[in-house]
Amino acid sequence: MKQMNLRNHVRKVAALLACTTLILVQALPVSAADQQKSPEYASYDMGIGGTQTFHIIDEDGEESVITVTELPSTSRVANGAYQIEHTKRNFWTAGFKISVSNNCITSAYGKYYTTLGGSISNDTLQLDSNKQASYKFIQLLNGFPTNTGLRCVITNGKINIYTL
Repeated sequence: MKQMNLRNHVRKVAALLACTTLILVQALPVSAADQQKSPEYASYDMGIGGTQTFHIIDEDGEESVITVTELPSTSRVANGAYQIEHTKRNFWTAGFKISVSNNCITSAYGKYYTTLGGSISNDTLQLDSNKQASYKFIQLLNGFPTNTGLRCVITNGKINIYTL
């Protein structure tokens, strides 16, 4: 009888220790290597150039693909032109082009979009400053309007692209 009580007691203690260990493990901070989450924006390196593609996860957990392509130059000056395209999977693809000189955006042009569902209205492309351009629009899906779009910002030789 004493042996049975001892076994039950050992099982209870073991179960309690297992639960305590589980709680402690869950409370420990996650290491940077374990986090491995994708950034909320894309950062195109103009020094590398070419075409660079990025997969990002927005604050709603939706995956997007951003592609920045260096366009062929038509002038001898070392200025650049870039096409920025953002695909919000299962919703829309939108993009525009920018001209860059001396790490500043000199123009934003050539806006375009396609939708996989719903419609887009009130699309506007504007040069907000010599460091930032924004393409904003309203997506109407299932009767619900959503203000969205993309913005690019030039910082230290990089074009950072954000979802609006």
